[in-house]
Amino acid sequence: MKYVLRDKATGQYLKRLGFWVAHMEDAMTFEDMTDVREYCQAHRLEGVLPIRRLMPYLISLLHDGPDSTALGA
Repeated sequence: MKYVLRDKATGQYLKRLGFWVAHMEDAMTFEDMTDVREYCQAHRLEGVLPIRRLMPYLISLLHDGPDSTALGA
């Protein structure tokens, strides 16, 4: 699981410092909340919300796994 940063006011996602995008898939990812905090502090980012992002291979495992019916699929 990774994290992305979303601007609370615009709903856009951080691609790189000063550049925001509309789609979560295009956003910069962070390994954990420690990385998120350190980045926000170092660049004085405020008004952002960390969002957990499942990586594509995890999503496919949830939907296509042997017990996918147990997940309501």
